[in-house]
Amino acid sequence: MNKLLALPFYPFYLLGRHKILAVVLLILAISVSPRIFFGFLSYSRDLELRYEDFILVFILISWLLYFFLTKHKIYKSVLWKPLVVYLSLAFFSTLFGVLAGYLEPIRACFYFLKEIQYFLIFFIVVNAVKNYKDFKIAIFALLTAGLLNGTYVLYQIFSGKLMGYYGIASIGETNSFPSGGYFALISIITIVFFYFSRQKSIKMLFLICALINILGLIGSSSRAAIISIIFASLFWLIILLKKKKIYQSLSVALLIFLLILPLAIFFYQYYFKYTLYGWRTFNLEHGLESFNSRVELAYKPVLKSSLNNPIFGLGKSITGTNNSVTEAHNHYLRIYWEMGVIGLIAFLYLLLSILKKSLETYRKGESLYIKATGLCCFLCTISLMTSALVQDAFTPVRVNEPYWIIVGLMIASYKINFNPKLCEKKSEF
Repeated sequence: MNKLLALPFYPFYLLGRHKILAVVLLILAISVSPRIFFGFLSYSRDLELRYEDFILVFILISWLLYFFLTKHKIYKSVLWKPLVVYLSLAFFSTLFGVLAGYLEPIRACFYFLKEIQYFLIFFIVVNAVKNYKDFKIAIFALLTAGLLNGTYVLYQIFSGKLMGYYGIASIGETNSFPSGGYFALISIITIVFFYFSRQKSIKMLFLICALINILGLIGSSSRAAIISIIFASLFWLIILLKKKKIYQSLSVALLIFLLILPLAIFFYQYYFKYTLYGWRTFNLEHGLESFNSRVELAYKPVLKSSLNNPIFGLGKSITGTNNSVTEAHNHYLRIYWEMGVIGLIAFLYLLLSILKKSLETYRKGESLYIKATGLCCFLCTISLMTSALVQDAFTPVRVNEPYWIIVGLMIASYKINFNPKLCEKKSEF
């Protein structure tokens, strides 16, 4: 009888006891979840949830019960300070916006909670991954998710049914940049782990995943995402050249060239008029026209509105209010609008802290696992920072939830690397 009564609580116990299962569930849910419409917020903004939102609540309840009963400590991580500074400023700027009448409270709350959710995912990963076994499980969950989305890419190509607004979509996401940004992150991860892998079978899986996700990236027609991965690749070459690894640098350059060129030729017949032709005639005329339209329709209105409080900003969810633009088309400008100069400094401080720890993890890692993860996080951050110059890149769910999983894995590997008790010697990939 007691066992029957305890049965409903078993899933909570399972996720609390075996935390890596929570990470796997999150990775798979994030990678395949569609948008689920729940209603409207003010200013005609859709209220949408995804599978991972429900899973996250379930995980948090499980973990709270587990930590309460076992009195285990939560690892705050070396990013605790920049995260607290950023979130504190975001809270006060949003509170100001609500009190000053710029923001509608319910809408502002949902926007702020979504940003908190990214950091909760980060802390879940950091506390769940405790050794190399957990780490391998998380990496292969990302690989599985990438292969699932890659299979969806191939289905769209061979069926001729493109599910995105401008081309190929990822599972559950039709918008161009969220799909392209997701494909870019998975491509970076799988290319880096392909480079570091030693087992031929595993190496082949990473290569296949990289190829089909680059297909999805190009097919998504997201110029920002495509440019960002090229820019990240250049940083990788610089890192290798700085270490005087000429052979490795040439190998990476050749790999990138061999991946991109055939794919570009392949997509020539499908997207010539919309993407590749656009890159050739994107030329000065189209480029200047696009830039000028963003200046007039986004940048100038945002800068004018931000003058109402340039120091601390107008708060999260200011986009799309009172006939203002729904996107700043530059995430740094968006942060300035939402959180002012102080908030922009805090945001850059957070990104620079991630870059610093990523490089430290890569350079001082005692394992290929750890080196690869540090490099992945560094390149993914560079990629998003590049996209952020022309997109609100740190906002879309499909891009940022996987990104914060990567950051969490980097910090977890940093923790393992510098904690002798956790740094058990295991076979490499």
